[in-house]
Amino acid sequence: MHLRWKIGICLSFLTLEFLGCYVPPVSRPTPAVRPRESAGMPVKPQKKEEPYIVSQLDSYSVRNWRYIVIHHSASASGSAAQFDKYHREKRRWENGLGYHFVIGNGNGAPDGKIEIGNRWISQIDGAHAGVQEYNHYGIGICLVGNFNESYPTAAQMASLSAW
Repeated sequence: MHLRWKIGICLSFLTLEFLGCYVPPVSRPTPAVRPRESAGMPVKPQKKEEPYIVSQLDSYSVRNWRYIVIHHSASASGSAAQFDKYHREKRRWENGLGYHFVIGNGNGAPDGKIEIGNRWISQIDGAHAGVQEYNHYGIGICLVGNFNESYPTAAQMASLSAW
């Protein structure tokens, strides 16, 4: 994408019931993530879906975002449609899905699949963080999974870093 963003990343490991940014205590080693090129490893060719997603993202007029806020769903499975239904019916959020994007883990949506939410399409505030500034200026990305119990899948991480 041809966007210039001042990006502040708030890694947020939240359950659907909590709001705000929480940085978990370091209780287990986190593997270093390096680009495959710098690790001397061959680079896998892009999936057929990636150019489609990138070209689809480029088709929207984009407002001035400042942050990318990354969440986990705190659930073993899910999809944008399932979270949208939960946010509309249980949370009573008029605009439904609180995130701009959801990245599947293979349980509810294909592993690594980037689902684009209505909040991105309409370029409206998210409902993903307990701090209004992060909702207003932050792009909300939810990775399906409970990262208090497991790690994101390799496909999810590849999709997250693909743009």
